[in-house]
Amino acid sequence: MLEYLVPGLLVLNACLTLWAIRQISFAISRAVEDLDGRIAKAIQEVIAGNFDLPEPINPIQAAIAQMLTNNLDRGVIDIKRSPDGTFSD
Repeated sequence: MLEYLVPGLLVLNACLTLWAIRQISFAISRAVEDLDGRIAKAIQEVIAGNFDLPEPINPIQAAIAQMLTNNLDRGVIDIKRSPDGTFSD
């Protein structure tokens, strides 16, 4: 009886493994088909121009960016230090 149990379990294991591989391959193929459809729909929307534009620039942020770029044109400020490491005028 025991001599038939081990080969029987091996056959059962092989069958269950093949069934699991088949189920996983079906799931992957369905996911790839779904992804393909989503990509095609996104490409069609981009071509048709039916996509949302980004938000307009915030005027306050634009003003701050302009002030920062204007300050960059001034150059580097050289700060003097005394020999003991403190800042001096």
